[in-house]
Amino acid sequence: EAAVSDLLDLANLESGKLRLRLVDGDLAAAAISAVELTRPLAEEKGQELAVVVPHTPCPARFDPARLAQVLLHLLNNAVKYTPEGGSIKVEVRPCMGEYSVDVRDTGCGVTPAAQETIFERFFIPDGDSGVIGLGGGLGLPLARALVNLHDGCLRVASTGIPGEGSIFYFNLPYTPSRNYYLPNVNLCLPALSPSTFILVSEQEKTRGQSPPPDKATNAIRDHLVRILHKEEQEMTRYFSDKRYIGLVWGVIRVWLGYSFINAGWQKLTDAQGLWIGSKAGTVVTGFLQGAIKNSTGAHASVHPWYASLAQNFFIPNAGLFSYLVAFGETLVGTALIVGIFTRFAAAMGLTLNLAFMFAGSTGTNVEMVVAEVAIVSAGFYASYYGLDRFVLPYLKKMLHIGANTTTMTEPTPTFNPQPVAHGIR
Repeated sequence: EAAVSDLLDLANLESGKLRLRLVDGDLAAAAISAVELTRPLAEEKGQELAVVVPHTPCPARFDPARLAQVLLHLLNNAVKYTPEGGSIKVEVRPCMGEYSVDVRDTGCGVTPAAQETIFERFFIPDGDSGVIGLGGGLGLPLARALVNLHDGCLRVASTGIPGEGSIFYFNLPYTPSRNYYLPNVNLCLPALSPSTFILVSEQEKTRGQSPPPDKATNAIRDHLVRILHKEEQEMTRYFSDKRYIGLVWGVIRVWLGYSFINAGWQKLTDAQGLWIGSKAGTVVTGFLQGAIKNSTGAHASVHPWYASLAQNFFIPNAGLFSYLVAFGETLVGTALIVGIFTRFAAAMGLTLNLAFMFAGSTGTNVEMVVAEVAIVSAGFYASYYGLDRFVLPYLKKMLHIGANTTTMTEPTPTFNPQPVAHGIR
């Protein structure tokens, strides 16, 4: 029965008939719910089952039923292929503007050869190639397809050594939203009474039931509130959609990149060779000497410590810093325009601009510093329309496998809460 259901779902996916019913939900609550449903199976085999989630809600946009289907497939596989007394852990954590959901086990593992084909339909492993999906090799292909519909990607990492287990992990975009709902409760307006959402539920509409006459006024009021709430949700969803946010950040990023690459290119092509030619360091020396002069007097605009640093370190190495500025501005500008290593490039640009600002230069430096700080803080969204979307996942996967570990290490965004463990026996 499970195989038939999975096969029908896959057929609907391929034909485009399967549609997600997306809601703003709490990803942490969804993970906890799936773990609790699987716990009886794990307890039968004496396995330790744990879930680690942040203290605060993890707002994301997903189909609760389909996400539960994915998590249950992965958890059931983990229970099935982990020996008695083994351990299984589900972890939800923020990573670079999105959430990473990991399902780790201490089972037989997945060999590198099997990792390439494990997500294929009806994949049947040999005796020691590791985990397969439930339902005759349909579970994992279906799980990956459902994750893809959520704009995520399901992957596996394992050394292939029995006992070291494997990790199946996928990502979901972070959705900043004020209105999120637990996936295991009825969707309703939090401020309204239970009778309100009964009136507007899909079940009541399909039955054609009407509210009692003595509640007609309340029904009209509730209906208007529901419409206004829906409009507010649509506006919130529009302005929180990663496509639109990414477009805004893309414009800011390209403007900043053009400013850098224009300044750097002028220095690289300077006919007098004042930056990278025979007279390299001339401009830097003159600029720093002016900064030193501005560090004294009643209206000093440069801090004495910076003047001392310029006198004793920057000026003796003016030629080197001249090359660093010229090539650095060009590289930073190029990286920002194409959107590769975006946050690092913005941080390097911030370093260059702060150096000029400490020396007393203003001009466009203040605006550029604000834009650089914003891009570093924006994280995933700043490079949504850029090469980071393709390069960083590939690099993370390569580094993850090359380290022979089942722990993904990534920088966390500014909304990173502290994790709390549930259900560790």
